[in-house]
Amino acid sequence: MARVTRAEFAAASRTLIAKVPDLHNRGYFAKTDFQIDLEAGTCTCPNQQRAVKGGGGTFVFAPEICAACPRRAQCTGGLGGRTLAATRRLLLEKRQALRPSPPWSAAEPTVSAGASRSSP
Repeated sequence: MARVTRAEFAAASRTLIAKVPDLHNRGYFAKTDFQIDLEAGTCTCPNQQRAVKGGGGTFVFAPEICAACPRRAQCTGGLGGRTLAATRRLLLEKRQALRPSPPWSAAEPTVSAGASRSSP
């Protein structure tokens, strides 16, 4: 249903504006804090360490690199290295970080589904 609505909006040259939830990761670095190059299959962490995408589309940082990292407490609470899954959601999060939604008050005026406009 939602895809049909989006297609109808696009066909009518309407812009769909919606609130986007804030990104969070329980106090740790979010995926958007990492530089992810899906074409090259690499991921660079906020401390400039690099991981290569492994099987299943997951980036795995070496445990010995993470163990010596001064920013480890901000990155992971696990015993091993940080992992990031290269998923569809990741692509959406990266896109949101590049083009965040405007504050709702700055959005264009909207008309509710039940509203009507009378002729002069």
